[in-house]
Amino acid sequence: MAIIGAGPSGLACALELERLGIKPVIFERYHRIGLPVERIDMLLHLAWRPVKDQLAYLARHCHLSLMPAAPLHAIIMYGPNRRSVIRKRLLGYLIHRGRSPLSIENQLAARLSTPVNFQVLADPLEMAGQFDYVVVAEGDSKTARRLGLWQELSPLIIRGATILGQFEPRTFHLY
Repeated sequence: MAIIGAGPSGLACALELERLGIKPVIFERYHRIGLPVERIDMLLHLAWRPVKDQLAYLARHCHLSLMPAAPLHAIIMYGPNRRSVIRKRLLGYLIHRGRSPLSIENQLAARLSTPVNFQVLADPLEMAGQFDYVVVAEGDSKTARRLGLWQELSPLIIRGATILGQFEPRTFHLY
């Protein structure tokens, strides 16, 4: 069994295979675990219905206990002429992504006993000739597009920026 990609999906897959007694071969195109740019992502409870608490669900049903950076209590959205605030006891979680030991990727990698083969640009079609099963967990749509398994329904543009200032650590600001 080959896994292409050592991000959260590939590492979670590898951990589940290890739990089932299968030792996968993991390939990662970069030289280490984690995104090159440190960032905080949010896991919104609103986006994961009917699951009310994603991290509790992962711990209970998938044997993956992950520590968030912080619980999310507020989202503040800024528009050109308006500011809106959503507050709740628990809206979700803020999670660390990147190369820090606290990142989701490195929390998963720390539990893994299988080594990761770094700096390998693995081709899934080539791997299919060498392995019984190939899991593609690359984090983009290139392979799915090449295999004709991807359909883009509508284009999406996301723009990001770094905002400097003093912010409440359990609040997510959207501009």
